[in-house]
Amino acid sequence: MTLAQAAQQAADQAAEPPPYIWLLLLGIVLVIAYLFISIRAKRRRSATDPSLSATEQIERNRQLKGMRGDLETIMVEIEQMAKRVGHQLDAKATRLEQLINEAELKIAQLDRAQNGHDSPADDSPPASASSNDATPAPASDESQDDDRRRRIYALADAGHDAHEIALELNEMPGTVELILNLRQP
Repeated sequence: MTLAQAAQQAADQAAEPPPYIWLLLLGIVLVIAYLFISIRAKRRRSATDPSLSATEQIERNRQLKGMRGDLETIMVEIEQMAKRVGHQLDAKATRLEQLINEAELKIAQLDRAQNGHDSPADDSPPASASSNDATPAPASDESQDDDRRRRIYALADAGHDAHEIALELNEMPGTVELILNLRQP
C-alpha cells in the first residue's frame, strides 16, 4: 500500500463520524419519543378519568410541567452535543487535510529521490498539495488571504480561540484552525 493510498484511506475513515455517536443520538431521540408518547397517554387518561379530585389534577399538571422541563433540558443537551461533535469533525477534517498535504509533499520528494533529481530547490510542495484549483489565484485574492490571515493572527494573539475567531470573521472553524496551525513561529 502506498503512502497516497494510506492517506486516502485515512481521509475516507475520518470523513464519517464514529458509529457510536449516531447510536447515542438515536438512543436519545428514542428516549425523547418515548417520554413524549407517555406524556400524551397520561393526558388522555387524566382527561377521561372524572374520579380525580381537583388536588390530584393539580398534582398531575405539576408532574407534566416537570416532565416538559426535563425534555427541554434534554433537547438543549442534545443540541450542545451536536455542536461539539461538529467542531470535533471540523478539527479532524482540518488535521486530515494537513496530513494529506504533508503526505503528497513526501511522495513528491520520494519520487524525485528515486529518479535521481533530488535537489534543495525541489522542496516546494506539488501543485495538488499547495492548491485545490488548477489555475493560480488572482493577486486581489492573495491580498484578501493575507488580510484574512492577519486578522486571524491578531485575534489569536488577543487570546481568542479558533471557534470564537471563526464566528467573528464568518469563517469555517477548520479553516481558522488550519491557518493557525500553519503559522510560522
